[in-house]
Parts: sequence; structure tokens; C-alpha cells
Amino acid sequence: MAVLVMNQLFTMIILMLVGVILNKKKYLSENDAKELSVILVKVAVPANMIILLQRPYSHEIFVEFLKVCAGTLGVCFIATILFYVVGK
Repeated sequence: MAVLVMNQLFTMIILMLVGVILNKKKYLSENDAKELSVILVKVAVPANMIILLQRPYSHEIFVEFLKVCAGTLGVCFIATILFYVVGK
């Protein structure tokens, strides 16, 4: 699974690098670069996530998913409190 995710991330990085190079070489106008960015963020990334999540259900995967969700919420909660304390 990790190899599949790494391959997908590597592909996304390559696509972004191609966009950056095309923009630097002035092959893309500013408007074209913005439109490609929107397509990447709103179409390619969600499609990639859907493809990566296509696998059979198992209880172990569900438990790991819940652990990751709890950890993420915990980190967000701690960060929110830290930002609130530091901001005051």
C-alpha cells in the first residue's frame, strides 16, 4: 500500500514540476497556469484519493482509520489551543 501511495505522490510531483517548468519557460500564460492549478486541486487530487482508497473492507483497516482520525483531531485540538494561548 505504501509503495502505491508513494508512486501516486511521485506522479503528482512530476506533474507539478512540469507545470512549474512550463510556466517559467513562458509556455503557459498566467491564466492557463491558474486553470491548470484548479484542475489539479479539484479534479486530479480527489480522483487520486478515490483510486487509492479502492480496496476490500477489513476490520483492521477500519480500526487503523479511526486511530488516524483520532490522532488528527487531537493534533488539531492541541494546535488550536496553542495558537489561542500564543495569540493572547
